[in-house]
Amino acid sequence: MNRKNFLAYILIAAFLLIPGFLSIMIYVFTDSAQISDGTESVLEITDKNENVYKFTSTDSMSKLFYDIIESERKSASEEDILDFEENGIFKIMLLQKGEKEYYTFYFDRTTPSGCFFTDSEGKVFSVKADKAIAFMDSEYSVTLYPYAERPLITLNNVTAEPVEIEWGYYSYSSVKHDVEYLAQESVTTVDMSFLDFKLSFLKNPDSMNVKVKDSLGMEFFSGSYAEFVTFGLFSKVTASATYTCEIEAVWEDKGIGCCGRALYKFKLNVDFDPPGSFWLSADTVEGGGFVILSGKNIIDKNSITVTSIPSLDFDPMFFEDGEYIRAILPINIEKSREDIIYQIKVTYDGIHTEFTLKSSAPKTSVKKYNYSGKVQTSVRTQSNLNEFKEFITSGKYEETVYKSSTFISPTSNSFRASFGDTINNTSSKSDQFTSAGMAFVCYLNTACGDASDIEACLAGRVVAVGETKYGGNTVVVDHGLGLRSVYYCLKNVEVVVGTIVNPGDKIANGCAKKGYTDGETCYIEFWVGETPVSYKDLQINGFGMNFGEEPEI
Repeated sequence: MNRKNFLAYILIAAFLLIPGFLSIMIYVFTDSAQISDGTESVLEITDKNENVYKFTSTDSMSKLFYDIIESERKSASEEDILDFEENGIFKIMLLQKGEKEYYTFYFDRTTPSGCFFTDSEGKVFSVKADKAIAFMDSEYSVTLYPYAERPLITLNNVTAEPVEIEWGYYSYSSVKHDVEYLAQESVTTVDMSFLDFKLSFLKNPDSMNVKVKDSLGMEFFSGSYAEFVTFGLFSKVTASATYTCEIEAVWEDKGIGCCGRALYKFKLNVDFDPPGSFWLSADTVEGGGFVILSGKNIIDKNSITVTSIPSLDFDPMFFEDGEYIRAILPINIEKSREDIIYQIKVTYDGIHTEFTLKSSAPKTSVKKYNYSGKVQTSVRTQSNLNEFKEFITSGKYEETVYKSSTFISPTSNSFRASFGDTINNTSSKSDQFTSAGMAFVCYLNTACGDASDIEACLAGRVVAVGETKYGGNTVVVDHGLGLRSVYYCLKNVEVVVGTIVNPGDKIANGCAKKGYTDGETCYIEFWVGETPVSYKDLQINGFGMNFGEEPEI
């Protein structure tokens, strides 16, 4: 190799190697210079939100952590840090002797003596209380204090940030830290139904003021939150509409916690949908009687559930009555021979309404009537009774409530038995039963005297006419809400299905020797579903005239 080529190779090698060597030297000298002149970050604190704070060797925070690490270490148990909250954990990097060392610190904002740290090997050491306090009082420990966050408001499960805010929080030793926040500019939209205003904060303010304007910009409420809930928006809403709402909340300076004020703005889309309310027509009832359960602001009557302790043994049928829904709750006389207190619970749309209903023993329950006529005991079978019940409950129940202020006795003839009486059949000692209605002497024809007219007791619509084994010729009149009157053992029926009757209108004339009676007795009974009920309250109050007092919302 000649000299010229050798020099060329030397120059090429120098060109390739010298930049790398210079880079290494520059890094070494620069690194040493940063350590010595205090300009390099020798401490980095990373909180739970991944915020990183960097400090030089001259910063007090660097000196604090060097002091904690380098001071006499007191070992602690790993179990001491098992229950630490996430916001109490900080990742620490310290530059020591040119090497980066990593530690995990666990700060308890309420207990300075219960703070710890672990080194890169996982060994656990306690932090002296005064050192822990020094850090917990600094602005870099902000994640330890939940009230340092901007005060968000939650309205009907919608979270909103303030549009204006002045805020500060207090650290361990009541050191106040002012926090600068950029306000939220957009207005939060909240959909809400009637009376559906659920408001909450992480930390409740000491006071709140509310302003509400309607869609025309007219302010119709301004006052405290308590006044707003009681007399504000909902007392004047009568239809679905959009409103604007401002809520100003104030947290006063009361020590460790927070202080400041925040203003929130909302657009409220109000769906006028008042909550459902329920009431009973009475809180006492005689056994065998019934009460009427009414409801208002009910959208879906099929979603109402009614339970009772003890059980009513009846599934209420709900009917629409204008803006209301109603159902009859019958008290079965066979299970009401003594005083009973029913605890009734009505559930609708997740809201429970509870009632106490007292049932007293029926006054007629001790009376016995000896029936000496030719009762057809062979007809009084369970299968025939089941057929009878199926007949009187057949067809669609009337949605119309046929209100009657008066009750007409079905005939002017004398009673043989009243509702609740115990009937003893002297022709068959085993045949004893409870009267489910009114039994009247009713002549067959003019051979025994003038044939008796049978008249409608209340207004209603005839829904069934036919012959049953149990009751012979039978007529069923529907009065609404599931209440039906049944006329049976009839001779000459003078109505057809669909006939609208008023109190006193003729149903039939005379009795027939069909059914289980002796041919001189006509029966009139009232049923709700398959439960017979007493006519006695109807005699006093009529039907559909007493639905109880509607409660205020």
